Amino acid sequence: MDNEVKGAIRKGFLTNLDSRSKLLNIILQSTMDAFWIMNIDGEILESNKVSVDVFGYSLDELMEMNISDLDIIKDREELKEQLKAIQRTGRDRFETKCRLKDGRIKDFEISITFVDCLEEPIFNVFARDITGRKEKQRELENAYRGNQEVIDELRKHHSRTNVILQTSMDAFWIMNIKGDILDMNEAFIDLFGYSLLEVVDMNLNIKDLDFSKSQAEVKEQLDYIRSKGRDRFETKYRLKNGELRDVEVSITFIDCIDGSICLEEPIFNVFARDITERKRKQQELEKAYRDNKEFVDELRKQNNRINTILQTSMDAFWVMNLEGDILETNEAYKSLFGYSLLETINMNISDLDISRDKKELKELLEEIRNKGKDRFETKYRLKNGEIKYLEISVTFVDSLDEPIFEVFGRDITERRLRDKELRRAQKQLIQSEKMAALGRLVAGVAHVINTPVGIGVTAVSHLAEKTKELVELYKEGNMKRGDLERFLKLAWESAEMTLKNLNNASELINNFKLVAADQTNNKKRKFNVKEYLDDIIISLKPKLSKTDHTVMINCDEDLEIDNYPGAISQIITNFVMNSLIHGFEDKDDGQIKIQVLEEDEFIKLRYSDDGAGLPEEHINKIFEPFFTTKRGQGGTGLGLNLIYNIVNNILKGDIECKSTIGEGVSFIIKIPKEID
Repeated sequence: MDNEVKGAIRKGFLTNLDSRSKLLNIILQSTMDAFWIMNIDGEILESNKVSVDVFGYSLDELMEMNISDLDIIKDREELKEQLKAIQRTGRDRFETKCRLKDGRIKDFEISITFVDCLEEPIFNVFARDITGRKEKQRELENAYRGNQEVIDELRKHHSRTNVILQTSMDAFWIMNIKGDILDMNEAFIDLFGYSLLEVVDMNLNIKDLDFSKSQAEVKEQLDYIRSKGRDRFETKYRLKNGELRDVEVSITFIDCIDGSICLEEPIFNVFARDITERKRKQQELEKAYRDNKEFVDELRKQNNRINTILQTSMDAFWVMNLEGDILETNEAYKSLFGYSLLETINMNISDLDISRDKKELKELLEEIRNKGKDRFETKYRLKNGEIKYLEISVTFVDSLDEPIFEVFGRDITERRLRDKELRRAQKQLIQSEKMAALGRLVAGVAHVINTPVGIGVTAVSHLAEKTKELVELYKEGNMKRGDLERFLKLAWESAEMTLKNLNNASELINNFKLVAADQTNNKKRKFNVKEYLDDIIISLKPKLSKTDHTVMINCDEDLEIDNYPGAISQIITNFVMNSLIHGFEDKDDGQIKIQVLEEDEFIKLRYSDDGAGLPEEHINKIFEPFFTTKRGQGGTGLGLNLIYNIVNNILKGDIECKSTIGEGVSFIIKIPKEID
């Protein structure tokens, strides 16, 4: 390419370049943002007209200024570091504050571009006044912060409210005006058993829960609450499992908040409290009240009856305090003691009881307080000085406002006299019975002894006769050897027979002495039970030998006890006589069994026969004095009563009777092996 062509091209390029530079200058001068050019030290080299208008400085003044003269946020060193950073990055945009010539401070958004393709590196700077925007932003931020605080407070309030509702022990739910359940808390789910999903899927309505009202009644009630604003009532709700619960319901109708903010859809806020247990307790309380009222009425009636009974009782009755002061009496008390009501009020039990002094009476009352009740006999002095025997029944009562003693006193003076006479007569009869038994024993033994003694006498008489005959033969000289041998043989047989029968008589006499002595003296001693029972039966042989009845004794041969043998002899003798007289009256071959067993420190003696037996109504009476089935036939009715007293009072044991008609009777006696 020749130089001419190159010159033409260069001239055209420069012309175009100049035209573009002018266009750019026009654009920069007409932009709405301030624009200036700085060198790398921040010195302003050139600016547009907007910069003059914005900052208030003339173009010449600006050309003499550094960026640090305008920026009030950073000092010169900070700005220098910032420019170095922009050189590395190439550009930056940031906000800052600049001071105008008139001293005002304005907010600017700065856009800087670093240009190093020219002869001298420069910064192109655009500055946009954002003071108005920043003020609006600050206002907006302030408004936002204020609004945010309100929102935060609302959130807190909502959160608190939600926590309160969710953690409430009462079921809570929200309904629309149709009664559809929109939301609920955990207590609702716990109470009714429906999950949140079930409530939504089922479109659960209050009508599905309220058991006590029809659908029309529920709608009518909701309309009433809308007009009234709120209501509280009790009803019955059905749970998911079909169970019915008593519920206290509080409903509030809400269509506006604070009277100004209206809801898109009015709602009902519902709180429901399960009062089933409270209702049950209330019903129990009401029933208890009714029962109590009935009880009180009945108590009044009973009190009237009891008061009438006490007042009309034949026994004297009085009430005492803990010190024995008489507080109240009945008519029988006045009749018995002869004191008027006024006289009685000032009296103490020590004024009546002559068996004990005040100290002893105080100790007695304390003992009754501990025991709760007691019964005893004592002597009381009447107003006229007469002494009476009383049977006293005392009960301590501490369930009233003031602890008291309730006392019944029965006049037993006549009874004691009769008992005394009865005991004397009984003693005489018992003594007579013992003498009669002894008489029977003597007669029987005499009869038994008569046999061996008679045989002995016969043998000795026969021997004497034969001796006389032998003596005659000897005197006549006619005695032969055979006569002497026959005599010696006869003498030996007679002596043997006599000795044997005299020994039998001696044994019978010894047994008689032992049994008779035991029955009359009744002293305690140690003895062999089996041997003693054999002796008793031997002593009864005169009676038994006339019959075909048998006696069997089953007892340990070595059993010994330390007790009263005479008492046991009387018992066995009476048992045997009762069997002979009553049990075997219509029987010829009866059997009597006497069995003795050891039981630790006791022995159990069982006497039984297979005789006629006793009817059930007689069993509880046979130990009573004078009870007999042979009245007018020689029966005194004291035999078994005597046995009962001997067993209980002398032998320190107990006795019972068992019997079945036609199968005989059994007596079981349990006594200690040793007694003091």
